[in-house]
Parts: sequence; structure tokens; C-alpha cells
Amino acid sequence: MFADTALRARAVVTMQSLDHPSIITLFDVFETDTHVQLVMEMCTGGELFDRIIAEQHFSEDKAAKVVRGCGINAVTSAL
Repeated sequence: MFADTALRARAVVTMQSLDHPSIITLFDVFETDTHVQLVMEMCTGGELFDRIIAEQHFSEDKAAKVVRGCGINAVTSAL
């Protein structure tokens, strides 16, 4: 089993309780002795890393706007 089951369970409950258009939805979790599979909402639009590489320069201000747009404040305050 995984080392910190209680911490993982708390994170799953937190993720499932979040309801915001900018936060991916966690639908279900399946566990085996060696793996944890998360069934999550499908996200389209490409990878953030690819966007950063394509622009060649990603300012701290721009990164902060992207992070805020992803609902990171909502996630961290829920934990």
C-alpha cells in the first residue's frame, strides 16, 4: 500500500469537492496494490509547457495570470 493513505484520501475528497470551471473535475479513483488511477475530466487545448516554449518568453506576470486562471487559489485554500 501507499505510505500516506490518510493524506491521499484527504486530497481525493478535496479534489472531488471542488466545483469551478477552471478546475479539472475528478470523477472517480481506483486503487490496486501498486497503482492509483484517477478518472478525470478530459482537457483539450494543449499543454501549458508547449505554450511556454512556443512563446519563448513567459513573464512572471503572465505566469501568475495563467495560474490564477486555473483556480490554484481555490485549490490551495481548500486544502
